[in-house]
Amino acid sequence: MVERYRSHLIFAKAYLDHSDRVWKATLHVQFNEDTQNFRDVYLPSPTGHFTRQISAEKHGIKEARKWVDDRLRKIDLGVLVVFAQISVLVPFICNVV
Repeated sequence: MVERYRSHLIFAKAYLDHSDRVWKATLHVQFNEDTQNFRDVYLPSPTGHFTRQISAEKHGIKEARKWVDDRLRKIDLGVLVVFAQISVLVPFICNVV
C-alpha cells in the first residue's frame, strides 16, 4: 500500500509471519528534506499483529502518518525558536546602531 501524505510518500508492505500466523507490516517513508537532499527512512515495525493483510497495512500507514506529523512538528518548533530569537535580537540591534 502506498500513500502520499503531507509531501511524504509512505510505503506499507504486509507480510505473513508464519511462526505466529499473523500479518505484520514493514514501513518506509520517502521525502525531500530540501532541494539537495532526498531521504528514505525505514521505520520500526508497527506493534500490531493482524489476521488480515489489509488491516496490517492500514495500521502501518496510520503509524507512518504519526511519524510524519511528529517530524514536521519538530521542524515547525525549530523554526519558531529561531524566529523568536530573531525577534528578540532585531530590536536590540536596531537600538544599538
